[in-house]
Amino acid sequence: MLEENRADRQLTERGVIDILSETFTIYWRHFPRIVMLVAVIYVPIGFLELIVTTINRASVWPTLAMTVLDGVLSIFVYAAGIFAVGQHYLVNQVNVGDCYTRALWRVVSLTVFAIALGVLLALVMSAVLTVSDPSTAVETQEAAEPEITVNVLIALAVMFVSLPILVIYSIYLVVIMPALIVEGRHVRSALQRGFDLARNSKWRIFGHLVVYSLVSIGLLIALNTPMLILGGATSPGESPSLWVSLVGVVVNRASSILIAPVTIIATTLLYYDLRIRKENYDISRLSLEMGIART
Repeated sequence: MLEENRADRQLTERGVIDILSETFTIYWRHFPRIVMLVAVIYVPIGFLELIVTTINRASVWPTLAMTVLDGVLSIFVYAAGIFAVGQHYLVNQVNVGDCYTRALWRVVSLTVFAIALGVLLALVMSAVLTVSDPSTAVETQEAAEPEITVNVLIALAVMFVSLPILVIYSIYLVVIMPALIVEGRHVRSALQRGFDLARNSKWRIFGHLVVYSLVSIGLLIALNTPMLILGGATSPGESPSLWVSLVGVVVNRASSILIAPVTIIATTLLYYDLRIRKENYDISRLSLEMGIART
């Protein structure tokens, strides 16, 4: 009976489709707990976003602040999610408290990576907001076409530099984060471990991340369809009403809570797959590293 219970919880080599299939299997099996794991962080952020939206809808810069805060705290959600995937394979359950206890065990190391992600997101978002803000363009006397300002040119340069760095950072984060949470390494050791594990696999990791992102975007569009319809009902040039904006925040935050686990689970499975292919990684080693006996 015990072996039958373990039969569908094996670490094996998986391609991108197999990883996605296993991702949704884990997700639905532990749906309430996994959603709770994300919600304990994202719901408070959502309330803060509602307050910010109510107080100031005119400025785009609160959007920047919320994006950076999302990025920083998502590191801790990601860390807890990595441990949750390990719990699935070892004990076939998810304990949210234990997941965040493990994350706090490496709080200093996680904070370093969270700050790095926050800085990158701040650079990208500030560049995007500067380029998209009409106030950064000036009208010429001879034509109605806006003239590109120095600020816009600087913002474009920042965007073109920081976006590739963000992509590279994301690739290595796939192997560095589990090195912190599963293997219990510190920052320097986790960085070296990430470089070693990603060697000759960076393009494969990148390809997987593109697929996971496309799946997440598809889910996001599907879940946000009501808001897209409401947005389409707004007249061109007219700002959406406060209530439409608030509903948009709620729908977007709820969508994030539901979608974030997909990427977390999939990237953790990708980390397992890399170790299986390179190190013959198995359940016994996972159990030893996480300090949880398999049941």
